[in-house]
Amino acid sequence: MSIFKKPKITINLLAHDGITSLYTGVGRVAFDSLRILCEDKKISRLVRSVNAITGKYNNKCLGFSETIKNRTIKLLNKKKGRLLEAPNESHGEISYGDISNWRCVSTSSASLLYSLSQQNPNDLYINLCLDTPFAQTASFFQQYSEDEKKKHIFVWIPHSTVKIHKVDSAIQDYKEYYNQRLEWEQAAVNLANTTERVYVGCVGKFMREHLIKEYLCEPEKLLDFTNGLDIEDARFSKKTEEHEIEKILDRHGIPKDKDLMLSSGRLEPYKGFDLTIKIGGHLDSKTIITVLIAQPYSQQDPIIGEYRQLIEKYNPKGIFISDYDFDLPHVLLRWHRTKILLVPSLAEPFGLIPEEARLYKNPQLRIVAMNRDGFPEQINDGKDGFLMDLTKVEESSEKINRILALSDKETKEMVDTGFARTTANYNLANNLHQSISKIIEKCQGR
Repeated sequence: MSIFKKPKITINLLAHDGITSLYTGVGRVAFDSLRILCEDKKISRLVRSVNAITGKYNNKCLGFSETIKNRTIKLLNKKKGRLLEAPNESHGEISYGDISNWRCVSTSSASLLYSLSQQNPNDLYINLCLDTPFAQTASFFQQYSEDEKKKHIFVWIPHSTVKIHKVDSAIQDYKEYYNQRLEWEQAAVNLANTTERVYVGCVGKFMREHLIKEYLCEPEKLLDFTNGLDIEDARFSKKTEEHEIEKILDRHGIPKDKDLMLSSGRLEPYKGFDLTIKIGGHLDSKTIITVLIAQPYSQQDPIIGEYRQLIEKYNPKGIFISDYDFDLPHVLLRWHRTKILLVPSLAEPFGLIPEEARLYKNPQLRIVAMNRDGFPEQINDGKDGFLMDLTKVEESSEKINRILALSDKETKEMVDTGFARTTANYNLANNLHQSISKIIEKCQGR
């Protein structure tokens, strides 16, 4: 007989970004997940309460926002939940950090989860631990009693690993950091392999295969948490008048009388933005301009100077913006003269940018992405976007010229196909509902 006949369920969402800050793709998933967990009707029938745990940040922390924090509190109030801020040994100034920050935030989060379950008589807690900083929250929770552990399900959901993205450019001691992170991640997988009620979530097919092959994760300990977006978010249906967009373009020095090729994301070498610059330099600058929007962790990061030099050398007519309002890429995705979205990532388990672009349904926008890692599962080459080896700069620029020559009818058909694919496969509300339902079924079937 199951010990969970009629479970009262609490979801605890743990993330370093997306709860009181927003500057990463993982943060976007957390941000969207929170709205869905608190307001989606299907999930509400499964879940009684929702809490959120993140680091304790201040205004010096990249992406921190009182507006986002207040949004989180209002959402959690709808589900009788709380926002809990865990120390991460950075004095509130760093959200991601290194091994010492991860150990601190995982330890303090385990303690917070224990306190929550002592205060509330719910039968089952589902703890969704997003990305590296919270990888070992489950490990630090193992100190508590067997009865307590039976009430908690842990799912570590990595959106990348050190074997994929290596080490960020801002890190000084590369080898030590790499080894520490690898050990941290491997310990999380090992715990899942050997411990009841501890799992690893996979955000896509590529990530599933990667975790099995590179980290020896047992297939039965992997749960499907396919990535996605909140397709009901107002930003996708928001109507922005053309004159409003033109004002924003003027503010950033982006020409209104030329077509645009856009790349955007965090300014890291693995994002491949040097390829955007070089490919754009081979296109006719009289008709199409390259716009690279990429923000580093700090405006003092020397990587900014490196990319400015690349622009000057390979694409002098191109535009590189490193300090911007986070709405700018979304404005450009709606702009009718943005003709190419180029996604040249050299390592990407699952890219959100193509899915965001599709949801804007810009009838002029062609999506071109690197033909590796997670992109082949997201894009059907020639049907709803294009895949190519973007490291072959001249060949890629020639292909992009042919893509630009597509008729309006052909382009709109691809846009419509891509929109249908995203709403069918990457609707985060549907994906979360399916994932949580399966966890509950596992518990009830014990």
